[in-house]
Amino acid sequence: MKPRLNVSSRIAHPLVCLALLSLPFATAQAADPGGEKERFDRITLAASAQAQVENNLMRVVFTSQSEQKNASAAADSVNKTMQKVEAMIKDDTKIRRQYLDYTTQPVYNKQTIVAWRVQQSLMLESESVAHLADRMGQIQSMADVQSVSFDVTDAERKVKEDELIRAALDNFNARAKLITQQLGASSYRIVQINVDTQGQTYYPQRGAMKAYSVMADEVAAPVMEAGKQTLTVNASGEISLVR
Repeated sequence: MKPRLNVSSRIAHPLVCLALLSLPFATAQAADPGGEKERFDRITLAASAQAQVENNLMRVVFTSQSEQKNASAAADSVNKTMQKVEAMIKDDTKIRRQYLDYTTQPVYNKQTIVAWRVQQSLMLESESVAHLADRMGQIQSMADVQSVSFDVTDAERKVKEDELIRAALDNFNARAKLITQQLGASSYRIVQINVDTQGQTYYPQRGAMKAYSVMADEVAAPVMEAGKQTLTVNASGEISLVR
């Protein structure tokens, strides 16, 4: 006769199952002694580095505008003006140019169109401030100056920002070492760190100009000063003290 199988003997006791399930968690805790302590030994800090950089790029935006009863006549006037400006600067290798928005808008009087306004803008850019200021005086006899701004070229900005990144990280490490020593730890580990850049430009008031019309054949070159720009690199993050 075959022996009877005791089914109950093959079912584990619930408490045994619970104990088995808890083993991996207990093992993980044992493998990371001091993990809880390490979380409390984390310090957040920040450091920065900044420097003033000479602006070496000048931008001037010119605008040609005409308002007439006939849209075609207004467009013809603007187009002829821009053609004259283009003929003046097309062979100038020191100036980069970009034509911007071209708009045609109706002018209303009591919900009735009484005229049409056509406008086009042109941006000139140069690393030679004196040269562009001179050409600016010539172009002002044909088009209005909408704005003048100064900036740092991309190449120069990258060089300066790379220098400041190194300085900001050195400052971050110096502060981390100071904190480690003051809190009696043997060393530290960087948990995470963020590096970002920002700039603030200072425009001399003599360089700020609004759009205006000029009736003379040619205007004397305006006095321009490119000014400086402050570049800043911030390094912020979190360190973990090692005891």
